[in-house]
Amino acid sequence: MEANFYLPLPPGKLQQDGIYALEHEGRFSASMNFSSRPAVVHRLKTDVTVRTAGSGAAVEIGFEGADTSFALELTFRPGGVLEGVQPLAAPGTFQLTDGTGRYSVGGDVIEFGPGTPPDLDAPPVYNPGEAYRYLAGTNAADGLKVYITGRTRGTFTLTLRGLSLNP
Repeated sequence: MEANFYLPLPPGKLQQDGIYALEHEGRFSASMNFSSRPAVVHRLKTDVTVRTAGSGAAVEIGFEGADTSFALELTFRPGGVLEGVQPLAAPGTFQLTDGTGRYSVGGDVIEFGPGTPPDLDAPPVYNPGEAYRYLAGTNAADGLKVYITGRTRGTFTLTLRGLSLNP
């Protein structure tokens, strides 16, 4: 994935009235004269490897490039019980900040983790992007959401394990 970070317009491209034509940059639209601005390209490569064993899986996520925050979103169907997670501001959203979380429905359990300490400057939140927000829409999955956050340095491994408490 790559995205431009736009620098100020060169002096010869500045308009006295500050009014520029609307341009679509690829991620969003604005009257910023993107085509005349110098840009610095930020890149982030993400590799995901899933290894299964028995009733579990290890999801290894490797990052290369830009140092930024990430959020994994685990979505569970309504009707179960979450344990080990902290509630967030939006209804039905939680964060795993330490150890292992659990989601139970009847006698079935999914354990997931490890959690990571919260970043107080960047709380996790789902953002569907301008294309959906503009139309008051979303492409978010329904259900209870648990976020696990971190930084895009090195590798993060999410472990999932299914259990049945029924004999």
